[in-house]
Amino acid sequence: RGEPAPAWRRDPAFLGLAAAYCGAAAGYVPHTIFFVDHVARDLGYGLGTGGGIWVAAGITAVCAPMVAGAAADRFGYARVLRVIVALMAVGATIPALSHNLVLLTLSAMMAGGLMIGLGASTAGRTREIVGAEAHTAAWALQTVAFAIIQAVAAYAFTALLAATGSHTLVFALAGAILAAGLSTPPAPARRPRGG
Repeated sequence: RGEPAPAWRRDPAFLGLAAAYCGAAAGYVPHTIFFVDHVARDLGYGLGTGGGIWVAAGITAVCAPMVAGAAADRFGYARVLRVIVALMAVGATIPALSHNLVLLTLSAMMAGGLMIGLGASTAGRTREIVGAEAHTAAWALQTVAFAIIQAVAAYAFTALLAATGSHTLVFALAGAILAAGLSTPPAPARRPRGG
């Protein structure tokens, strides 16, 4: 019946990391499909302001992997990932709590812009958990799962918004999903790189 599944697929550290990453895939979706339109039209700030906010998110996305990498070198990927997820959770929730333009800009930077940093840090942490030889397969599995969850979440959030008309509910739920990723236990000590 074929070879048994590799041990890393059952590793609680890997499964916890994958769960948090997939949660982020769902939690940041409202910022990618609703946020700018919400700011520009629903809140009345206009398309220019909405676009400017998303430019700030783009700048954050460019810088995030470099900053996250430098932080991981000093503090480790596990700690950096928890900080990024926490910031994303706060950023995702802000539109449900405030219409202040400065806070909304920070929201875009945290919930949207930090995703690239999260991806790079998750890849690094995956390598630490499963080892160098299994990294490609483990990261490929997480990437596929991320894409599937993202697509499902886009459909689900769109349906929720259509049914309720409540951006507050959508953004609050997104923040809660991201925050749930913080409940996953930190991974154990590193394994040998070739394991």
